[in-house]
Amino acid sequence: MINGLLLDFLQNRLTEAILKSFEDSITSKDSIADIA
Repeated sequence: MINGLLLDFLQNRLTEAILKSFEDSITSKDSIADIA
């Protein structure tokens, strides 16, 4: 039970980190396009 909760927590954190980095890369591309 504890292991399942820990696994869910880690998966959620990993998903959040991936989404955040993906959003940041899109934002930086937009910024570069604005500058150019």
